[in-house]
Amino acid sequence: RHGHMNNHEIVMFQLHHCQKEIDKHINKGTQQFVIVHGVGNGKLKEEVRYILNSYPSLEYMDDHYSGRGMGATKVFIK
Repeated sequence: RHGHMNNHEIVMFQLHHCQKEIDKHINKGTQQFVIVHGVGNGKLKEEVRYILNSYPSLEYMDDHYSGRGMGATKVFIK
C-alpha cells in the first residue's frame, strides 16, 4: 500500500490521517477514542501528541494496545 512512499512520506500520510480522524471525532461529538501509534522508537507517538496538544479541548493518556504495552493514546474530548 505504501510501497512507493519513503519513510517521511509514510509518517506525513499517517499524521494527516490522524488529524482528519481527530476532527471527525470532535465534529461527531465523540467523548473518547483511541489512537494506535505503536511502540517503535516513539517518534510517531511524539508527533501524534504534538497534534493533540494543538487542540485545547482534548486531554489524553497512555493506553494499551492489544496487550503489547503502551502503543496507543486514549483521547478525551472535554
